[in-house]
Amino acid sequence: MSGPMSTSRARTALLVVSVVLVTAMVTLLAPWPARLGQQRTGDPALAARAARLAGPDQRRGIAVAVVDHGQLTTAELGSASPGRAVRPDTRFEIGSVTKTLTAAVLADMVADGTVGPQDRLREVLPDRRWTGSLGEITLAELAGQRSGLPTVRRSFGSFARASLARLTGANPYRSVDIFAEANAATGQATAPGNYEYSNLGFALLGAVLAEKAGQPYPELLRARVLAPLGMSATTLPTTAAGPPENAAQGHDVTGRAVASWIAPGWTAAGAGVWSTVGDLATYADATMRGRAPGADATRPRWPAGDAGRIGYAWMSTPIDGRTVVWHNGGAGGATSFVGFDRAQDRVVAVLSNTDLPVDAIGRGLLGAAVEPDSAPAPPRAVGIAVAFPLLAALSFLAAARGGWQRRPNRRGNRLAVIGAAGVSVFFLTVAYGVGVSGWLLTAVWPLAGIVLGVGAFVVATRWPSLPWRDDRGQTKQWLSAGFGLFLGLFAVAATTGLLS
Repeated sequence: MSGPMSTSRARTALLVVSVVLVTAMVTLLAPWPARLGQQRTGDPALAARAARLAGPDQRRGIAVAVVDHGQLTTAELGSASPGRAVRPDTRFEIGSVTKTLTAAVLADMVADGTVGPQDRLREVLPDRRWTGSLGEITLAELAGQRSGLPTVRRSFGSFARASLARLTGANPYRSVDIFAEANAATGQATAPGNYEYSNLGFALLGAVLAEKAGQPYPELLRARVLAPLGMSATTLPTTAAGPPENAAQGHDVTGRAVASWIAPGWTAAGAGVWSTVGDLATYADATMRGRAPGADATRPRWPAGDAGRIGYAWMSTPIDGRTVVWHNGGAGGATSFVGFDRAQDRVVAVLSNTDLPVDAIGRGLLGAAVEPDSAPAPPRAVGIAVAFPLLAALSFLAAARGGWQRRPNRRGNRLAVIGAAGVSVFFLTVAYGVGVSGWLLTAVWPLAGIVLGVGAFVVATRWPSLPWRDDRGQTKQWLSAGFGLFLGLFAVAATTGLLS
């Protein structure tokens, strides 16, 4: 009598252990929302206000600066990287805030007569080859986001890089000859004259101005803007080398570390440019007061849809009865906001090392009534985040059982289990990599872990008696198992950086 009962108890214990261990492992691997650390430096009142505007979840570190009637105040919150708090000298990727610097270069070169805003590209650089109507675009159209160029050239390569970057946190940009890139994108352009945000357009603007000046874009920006304002902490890449000293590590909203967007060719649009809140606040304050080189770039010139009006890069938006002049940015796991309100004589700069917008923090510090920024998740991404962990678990359990419908003399086989394991790893990796996070979404993972644990129990108890394959369709079974295993190994290699 004790034999069957002991066997039953052993099976029950194995089931419990399998479910507990697998559920714990899957839960630990789940994309839990990032949390803002408790570290604080700088002005306590400003830090507390920034923390309230930021909200509690999905951030790693933030640096803020306010210049109120000429008085600079800064505060730093959270971590720049594991074990390192954000400090006043911490550099963050500033992303598209760089476009305002490129706009300042243009306005400064217009002021001294080097170029004119209505100069066409073929007039500025007559020795360049321009495809189609590209050479007819004016400098002002590029600076006012009215060139008609797409934000990036659409191609299979750009789609594949963006998809892989979404999955793995890699850099979606590659170093390019921006003139060749723009010529290749001419067929994808619309007629100029209407507001249409374009990274390609601003990268081209920087390249054109640099060639006109006879020096690389980083040197041109330093000479025209950074050096006159003493912005020594603002750095630009001259190669595809890594981040500068004191750089904050970028993260997605799940807290996963992601790669910086360093790509020479795209620098003038915001790839691989780092700064501190102190540098950006100094720049924005001098710009607001008209003392910075190219300050005329902020003057609103054209309509920009819901954003209000646009000058050279800078947006002018009515908020709560006042006009805020601003620009934001996003890069490799980093976001930024710089803005000012002339009526209040106030300037705000906000930098973060998480790819969640900081616009609400910036506008709130400017006095607007705002809610904390959230991470709006596209429905497709939410669907993947919910469905894929469950698909991973159910497909593995089905293979372990030999299919959902039990058939006579069919117990499954080892090839099916191996292929299903690879597919399950792939599903879990994609669910993690879409970058959608939240407590309710993450709760799906423990549920998937329970189902996977049951599947692991079934495989453990049946493995010795399972054949390697069924008698029918042997080639198909080997191919299916190989493909599933390849998907799983590819996903692991991609997310761990082995393919970078």
